[in-house]
Amino acid sequence: CGGTLGQPGQHYGTVTLPENPARIPASCTWSIAVAEDRNVTLIFLSDIEMDSAGCEAERIDVYDVSADSQSTLVQT
Repeated sequence: CGGTLGQPGQHYGTVTLPENPARIPASCTWSIAVAEDRNVTLIFLSDIEMDSAGCEAERIDVYDVSADSQSTLVQT
């Protein structure tokens, strides 16, 4: 689980997780790299259960990381 999206000339990408929640790893990190003059739009195509039994720490964190590695939490 995880990877990098944003190759030169790539205008869209898809992040997918296993359909069986039991197979999703405890930690999954995706990086999306775009030029500074570009935007990233995240669209969730299905409901995401954040309160499944036995896991109170499920969340999605989105960071804006600049070229000098300074990161800003955009949304949780």
